[in-house]
Amino acid sequence: MSVSAFFIIGCPRSGTTALTNFLQLSNNCKVSVEIEPKLCIESREMYEGRLSDPGKTLLDARQKLIAEVNEKGLLFGDKNPNYLPFLTTMERLWQPKYVFVVRDGREVVRSMMDWHQLSRGSFFDQSEDSSISKKTRLDDWWDYSRIRPREEMLPFEWLALSRFEKMAWYWNKFNQLMIKSINKIDPARTYLVNLSETNHPWDRLVDFLSLEFEDISVATQVMTKKVNSVKDRFNVDNVFPEWTEWDTDLTESFDRQASPMMNYLKF
Repeated sequence: MSVSAFFIIGCPRSGTTALTNFLQLSNNCKVSVEIEPKLCIESREMYEGRLSDPGKTLLDARQKLIAEVNEKGLLFGDKNPNYLPFLTTMERLWQPKYVFVVRDGREVVRSMMDWHQLSRGSFFDQSEDSSISKKTRLDDWWDYSRIRPREEMLPFEWLALSRFEKMAWYWNKFNQLMIKSINKIDPARTYLVNLSETNHPWDRLVDFLSLEFEDISVATQVMTKKVNSVKDRFNVDNVFPEWTEWDTDLTESFDRQASPMMNYLKF
């Protein structure tokens, strides 16, 4: 089934919302931020092999929306980390383009720590993550959607990790799965953006997606602004320290969980 669509996928707190805001300024596409249905529960079920018909799930959730946008002569786009477990199914259904986003794991985890504290719990706050928590998937679908270890460690080992360590593990695992998926997709339909780079050549991304801008230089200014940050959402400065200020224990805790992808991505 041929569609004119692309999907933005990256670990939460990696800058995907800012990137989406930039792409929304083009004249020939409609790009959304986690369009409904958000597929939180379905994504977790897909990752764990419990979703009975992923093809029907995706078609019911997106096919009509994509068709409506395409009928207007526009390119459909959506940003959502929950697409990650569905990549094989998306390939079978649509063969779309993908914009994959990475960011230095230390920056991501620091941002996660702030976001968790200021949003009153949204990272690993479920009963499966703590022996004292009573939260279930119905209390926070987004938290439930975040992948947890399967074969990598036993439940008691996961419970023994600090929230910081769980976030570092999550960043590593998310990017590990994403890179593995990228290597299975036609390179002509994948584009990897490193948002820790200071001067990304945005014209290459624009050409990759065949987007049209009145003034690309004005549009790219969006990428210099902090979007969806704690300052933007809660009007407070960062609470958790920058990684350059971490002590030895914190740095070593991060490295134990995230060093494989940090080394692979050369951060």
